[in-house]
Amino acid sequence: MKATTILKCLPVLSVFLFFALTADHPPSTLAAYSTGVASPAENTVNNAGCALHEGFVPVAHTGRRYLIYLMDQLGPAAGVNPAEYSLDIIRETNGPEYINAMTCSSSKVIWVSRQAYRQLYGYEPALAFLMAHEIGHGSARSVHAIDRDWMNAVEKELHISLTYRQRIEVSVDQRAADIMLKAGYSKEAILGGSRYILQAKGADLVLQEGPSHPSGWDRLALLSYYLDRNVMASEPIVGRVFPREW
Repeated sequence: MKATTILKCLPVLSVFLFFALTADHPPSTLAAYSTGVASPAENTVNNAGCALHEGFVPVAHTGRRYLIYLMDQLGPAAGVNPAEYSLDIIRETNGPEYINAMTCSSSKVIWVSRQAYRQLYGYEPALAFLMAHEIGHGSARSVHAIDRDWMNAVEKELHISLTYRQRIEVSVDQRAADIMLKAGYSKEAILGGSRYILQAKGADLVLQEGPSHPSGWDRLALLSYYLDRNVMASEPIVGRVFPREW
């Protein structure tokens, strides 16, 4: 290849390299929960390109057993094998602890922040929604497909106000709701769990609008619109008991 041809290709190669290097790079502490990338629960060196980001460390925590329980309920509903996923609890090392969770779908890793577990444990739909969202990153509908959905005027106005990256999170929220419905949670439980997250201590990042995430209340509104047009009001599965102690 001629030198002049190589020079012309450099800008394109640089952009490609940037995306290749950042595709599985986990977010900083200031990123809102559920960014679509994370770090391996069992292997902090490599796991299909994921590595633990500076500012987070894994912690020994009995809550991991509860996450495994939720994965056993949600995985089959999502069409995935729970045994193929790595789950662990992490904490921030550079400041306050937040409700946060991450995933690296290419290596099937889900990490949940210690603050998320502390605040959401005891109300299963909230922690289940957090988990379902991370699982959903691997199988959510495309933004272009969602853009073609029928929406009422208010929903449409809110939806088009979002950036492409923000709409990705909306699509994953919808996928999370579908997973939870199939796992036996009611529409009311899904919305209640989402609302519980926003009202919990440490939800600052979830509430804030960011480059890749709509504000928490906008996400809840869009999720409510989605469920209203797709799901009738329902009752929880009879006889289901949500565990409280581990």
